[in-house]
Amino acid sequence: MIITCPACSIRYVGDPEALGASGRMVRCAKCGHSWLQLPPADMPKQVDVPAPEPQPRRPALVARPRSKGGLGGRSALALAGAAIGAALLVGFFARESIVAAWPETRQLYEMVGVRATAIGDGLELVNVTFVLRDVDGEALMTVEGEIANKTAEPQPLPALKATLRNDQNHWLSDWVFSLDETTIQPGESLRFETATKNPPKDAKRLLITFTEQ
Repeated sequence: MIITCPACSIRYVGDPEALGASGRMVRCAKCGHSWLQLPPADMPKQVDVPAPEPQPRRPALVARPRSKGGLGGRSALALAGAAIGAALLVGFFARESIVAAWPETRQLYEMVGVRATAIGDGLELVNVTFVLRDVDGEALMTVEGEIANKTAEPQPLPALKATLRNDQNHWLSDWVFSLDETTIQPGESLRFETATKNPPKDAKRLLITFTEQ
């Protein structure tokens, strides 16, 4: 993968596996700038599932047959059908977020004729920088960068989310902003700029991501 220094824009070729599932701090050999480099969006995500705790044994229960005219079986089927329907609705409306987290699920959506693309698929954020200034006695942080369309087709422009973190990579604050344009043409790059007043004093890291409105 190509790693771009947000301070001087020099590019390096790196192994995405070395970044791990949550990214790692890297340092530019040219200008000495350090930042948190996240793995590519299409890198498989890892999910840690805790092992189940052992359950105490309980006496076996003897099931008694129900009469065929009872409503227990029908109620169970109705509940199961409602649960499946709810799961399908969540999977449909949250398909973009699901594909962003687990890219391998895109093929499953395509098999059933549903288009599922990650938010900002085909777009790349480049030359992102942030500067802290004092304006009329107030701290003003200005964020600048570019969005590049790396595909051969026009792409919709999603909103952007700026997240501030401290040196320990802990969340401090965030805000959502968008460009005036709604579409970006093939090979085109659009510049963006946003600002926030009085950011947290220990904000040392900036993360820009695509997000829903």
